[in-house]
Amino acid sequence: MMLLWWPNLNPLEKHFEKLTLIFIINACG
Repeated sequence: MMLLWWPNLNPLEKHFEKLTLIFIINACG
């Protein structure tokens, strides 16, 4: 997913990236 390598321009985007990672890990696990 492209979201994973988007630059962290602000805390909100960084938080969203972390949520995306957690979602993918949960979906694969």
